[in-house]
Amino acid sequence: MGKSWFNLRSFATGAGNCYTLRSIVPGLKYLVRARFMYGNYDGLHRLPMFDLHIGVNFWRTVNISSPFAAKFVEVIVVVPDDYVQVCMINTGAGMPFISGLDLRPLKKQCTRT
Repeated sequence: MGKSWFNLRSFATGAGNCYTLRSIVPGLKYLVRARFMYGNYDGLHRLPMFDLHIGVNFWRTVNISSPFAAKFVEVIVVVPDDYVQVCMINTGAGMPFISGLDLRPLKKQCTRT
């Protein structure tokens, strides 16, 4: 497992914390991939659960079931603006965190008439 898994950012304050990804093409499809590995970074041995949103829209619940298991979640979105927000929402079941966030443009499909 690469070193990037052993770095993370946690969000101790606020009900929700977001990353704003900019300089993207409105109307294009993007793959958004979030990576998580708890690793007991806080020494609490409390496996967190929190929600992810794309902007204001619910994406999914992240339920960490093992301290050292890598977890990936992905979604394909059509971005209406030149940015997209990925938010970690505290649901009261442990502090939200993230190990990595990727944004990949998807190729436009050619349509035949």
